Amino acid sequence: METTFVLVKPEGIAGGVVGKCISKLEEKGYKLKKLKTVPVSQTTAQAHYGEACAASLALTSRDVVAMVWSGPACVAGVLNLIGDADPVKAAPGTLRGELALTPERNLIEAAATKEEAKRLIELWLPPVDSRGALPVIKKGKICDMLKQWTEATSEPFISFEYFPPRTPEQVEKLHKTIEVMGKQDPLFMDFTWGAGGTTSELTLDLSKTSQTKHGIMVNMHLTCTNQVKEKCDYGLNGAKEAGICNIVALRGDPPKGQEKWTVTEGGFDCALDLVKYMRENHGDYFSIQVAGYPEGHPDRIKPVKDLGRELTETEKQRVVDMDGSQFVCSDADFEIELNYLKEKQDAGGDAIITQLFYDYEVFVSFHAQCRAKGITIPILPGIMPLNAYGGFKRMTGFCKTRIPPDMALQLDKLRGDDCKEAFIEFGIQWVANLCQKIVAAKLVNGLHFYCLNQYERTYQIMDRLGYLRPT
Repeated sequence: METTFVLVKPEGIAGGVVGKCISKLEEKGYKLKKLKTVPVSQTTAQAHYGEACAASLALTSRDVVAMVWSGPACVAGVLNLIGDADPVKAAPGTLRGELALTPERNLIEAAATKEEAKRLIELWLPPVDSRGALPVIKKGKICDMLKQWTEATSEPFISFEYFPPRTPEQVEKLHKTIEVMGKQDPLFMDFTWGAGGTTSELTLDLSKTSQTKHGIMVNMHLTCTNQVKEKCDYGLNGAKEAGICNIVALRGDPPKGQEKWTVTEGGFDCALDLVKYMRENHGDYFSIQVAGYPEGHPDRIKPVKDLGRELTETEKQRVVDMDGSQFVCSDADFEIELNYLKEKQDAGGDAIITQLFYDYEVFVSFHAQCRAKGITIPILPGIMPLNAYGGFKRMTGFCKTRIPPDMALQLDKLRGDDCKEAFIEFGIQWVANLCQKIVAAKLVNGLHFYCLNQYERTYQIMDRLGYLRPT
């Protein structure tokens, strides 16, 4: 969904142009996203026009109204409704035409291009973090940083997750992305570890470099899929040597081409074994994070028809619809999952990072059942933005993620190539609403974003939440 920028000048405010503009644009189906009265500094006025001039002088030390509008083909559409930049040429039916504006009485402006709209929005309406002043946290183990954070504020922190690229060019691009996202002051950032240790060198090298280069604590993933114990030692010892003190202990997914997970001879059987091994061999040097699955682990999400009975109310809450077939983690299997998660905590796990999810009620239920089971460590929700319909379907299919019926209904209408912008807009708003509910319920002390090595969607969600900081 396209956005554009409209500016009403001081004389326009006095002449009621703001209300007339809103009425005209809303009548044509455009949506007002932001409106703010802004006192104009000399610097902003000159930046608006690109130079010091009579027009910039006329704005300085006065108030203007800045607006952001959205809608299909919004830049051209809004510009057409407002009228030609030269008021003399403004056609009848346009706002400038109706107001009979003259060059000396040009009371309203609109961006002429997407690039100009982006520049003007950033100039006049820079993001403001609604969380206010946030605490300065001593960098170190995540378990310690979480404790400091929650003692200092009830506002949520943010953290980001990336995967290691495979080419030097992509690595350099990721570093640029991290540099940009680092300005949001994430509490930590994750780097994933490929199945079977396929990206172990890349992950370790990226983790070492990034913690030093960007000054953000790294939470390095370590899996025991299809790899011997020595490969885990390589990761743990390398991390320790580099001053990395945060590890996500995972079983991991089967390597590409292998349908089911199998134990490697001389390796670990599960993430619990890895947690125990780390505590036995490295004491409390590492803060150990473990995975949690609000809908149950994908391996335990099985066809409903195989149960041979009606679903319980809690099972109905978790049921996953995939291409017309229903799957669910049964209550009995979910109990096994919770017991296993409790074992990971008791063996030394310091925090839980969840699998992606899109159903708020599923997360609330998972959180409550964890607490009832005696799982007391922090639970951090994994937040996955929506980028494109195809990728979304592949990811949620692979993870067997529940899509709430009302979400699925809307997404089904947005699957075509001609709906890409509408799909993105829907995804931003859905995930932002999900985050707002989670934060409002006071269930968590932070939000963990799966960024897919780009900042745009995560930033858009953070902006809707009011968490995007000026850069």
